[in-house]
Amino acid sequence: MKRLILSALLCGFAGMSMAQENTSSFGTLQEDADKEVNATADTMILEEELGYSIMEGNVVVIQGGSTLTAEKVRAEYTEDRSEIKHIIATGNVVLLSGEDIAKGDRADYYLLENTVVLTGNAYVKQGTDTMTAQRITMNTITGAAEMTGRVTTVLTPKKDEEGKKSE
Repeated sequence: MKRLILSALLCGFAGMSMAQENTSSFGTLQEDADKEVNATADTMILEEELGYSIMEGNVVVIQGGSTLTAEKVRAEYTEDRSEIKHIIATGNVVLLSGEDIAKGDRADYYLLENTVVLTGNAYVKQGTDTMTAQRITMNTITGAAEMTGRVTTVLTPKKDEEGKKSE
């Protein structure tokens, strides 16, 4: 059960990458999907009957070249407890994967709706492109994204091998 929770957590964040730009994935998450998951926290509570589990205090989840850190991570299950429906990471949430970074005060992943929501100082950096807002909502299937709350983006033009802008 613990491995299912942690794997779903990392896979949930992997979906976030597709919302950034449909033509490239976020860091190494896709490559890391089959790798071993290692997780540490100060405490873990597993409440199968109530339908949730919580890791709290200096949470670090590592899978291959990807690392998720947060103060608290909660996984909530469907009513029949057959799958995770919602993952919540709170408190200085940081996902590092390859060269890419996603940060926020909170990250919610709604697995059944294929939606990731970063709130509070939301920040995503992929390659040299960045986006910040108070809230970033991304659909992990379509790549649609909505940013609200003083949105700032920095997009770097792509250059070919000779240093010229790509057309």
